[in-house]
Amino acid sequence: MRLWRSLALAFLVTALASTSPTANTMVRAPKAHVDRVMPGLTPAVTWDLDRVTSGGATLGRFLRGSTVKTFNSQHGTQIEYLAANGNTYLWYPGNRVILAGRWRTKSIGRYGVICFKYSRNSYNPFTRKRGGQWNCEGSLIYLTMNAEIRRGDPLGLSSGRLPFVLPRGEDISISSAYQRIGGSGPLHPDRVIWPPRPR
Repeated sequence: MRLWRSLALAFLVTALASTSPTANTMVRAPKAHVDRVMPGLTPAVTWDLDRVTSGGATLGRFLRGSTVKTFNSQHGTQIEYLAANGNTYLWYPGNRVILAGRWRTKSIGRYGVICFKYSRNSYNPFTRKRGGQWNCEGSLIYLTMNAEIRRGDPLGLSSGRLPFVLPRGEDISISSAYQRIGGSGPLHPDRVIWPPRPR
């Protein structure tokens, strides 16, 4: 089993708000903070990233029980369900199994980080590291890498069943994958309203 995921440790050095909003709050984020990671982004149309990323507990509440999707040139599409009990289920391009692991959030100083740990039998050829160890990255970096975040497990990743083999290099959304497997009923709204971060 192979894990192809890059988890770069990135800590923010800008000042973050100390209050904790509800997960669905949409307010103006401080422009200086957002520009640190996404120069030129209009803060008025983003989630309140400043507050969501201000601590591990707040970040955990925002992500708990959600399915997230990223796409980049190194890995292609990755879709992952972050269960409320700390389990995580990664659907990776070309893999014929769902890769189970663990996830958690924590605070380092005033900043939230998200951490993942997968099986010792997994291997990331991009970083040339095997699994079995916790790898963490800064919360704002992680959130802005996600192109789609939806509540729930609409693709059934926690069952361990592979919906289908994700094609390598193809950008596939959660909603299109849901349609492909014959999903019925409405999906929860996508909580990502920021433009994709260049990568």
